[in-house]
Amino acid sequence: MTACSRPPFTRIIETSPPSEEPVTLSEAKAYLRVDDDNDDTLIGNLISAARISCEGYTGRAFVNRGMSAVADQWPEPLSCAGTMGFNLPKPPLSDVNSIEIFDSLHAPVELAADLYFVDTVSIPGQIVLEQSAFAPIAGQIANGIAIHFTAGYGSASDVPAPIRQAVLQMTAYLYDNRGASNALTRSGAADLLQPYRIVSVAP
Repeated sequence: MTACSRPPFTRIIETSPPSEEPVTLSEAKAYLRVDDDNDDTLIGNLISAARISCEGYTGRAFVNRGMSAVADQWPEPLSCAGTMGFNLPKPPLSDVNSIEIFDSLHAPVELAADLYFVDTVSIPGQIVLEQSAFAPIAGQIANGIAIHFTAGYGSASDVPAPIRQAVLQMTAYLYDNRGASNALTRSGAADLLQPYRIVSVAP
């Protein structure tokens, strides 16, 4: 399926964090050549900080986590190349768990899964309404549409090697240069991440 430009939802909520980091504490310590346990907590925190920075730079989610995309109504325009749909943020898209439309009484009504197609191949992933389906209008005045989905490559071992290396390099730079700025660039992580960076294209 060929992706086209569709505006993403603007309110994005992480509903469950990743269960692990792209690199382990042992991998980071081996890369840093640290043998003792004195800085384990610090190194663990730096791994998380490096991962968050790298995810922000690429616009991607690395290890699977739960996400929700919320909007008042469906993004406009819905129509593209004869289909109706929209992109989801934080690729790659792993799965869509449910789509809820809130009525005027603030009660959620789940959109039947056979009314839409989940495209996990395109980057970013997208939801496309089936040709016979239509987008129900939300009755709730704000936050009327909520899409609950899973974003990420899978487990840590599924994350591409250049991304994992970028997290390692940035972790090492932060460890050796406490409080330094521009760590993403100076560590060389940005160069490794450049092929994975998502650039927004205006519709």
